[in-house]
Amino acid sequence: MYLEIISPDRFFFKGEIEQVSVPGMAGNFTVLPGHAAIVSLLVEGDVVYMENGSEKRFNIISGMIDVRNDRIVVCVDKRKEETEE
Repeated sequence: MYLEIISPDRFFFKGEIEQVSVPGMAGNFTVLPGHAAIVSLLVEGDVVYMENGSEKRFNIISGMIDVRNDRIVVCVDKRKEETEE
């Protein structure tokens, strides 16, 4: 599967992945190869994807996901910044 994580002004990630989990409006869901086409709004949380067997996390405030033919586009309004506590 091919994943792009984008915002209106830049690409955060683009590449081949094994799966991705996202924070949907009705709860988290995972997209695997061959997933049905779907468009969904996303809420605050982590986009978690597997790239070459390694788990990567991308924290978001909000966004949307579009899945079609093993191509996934996650468009985020802004990325939640990590803070030191």
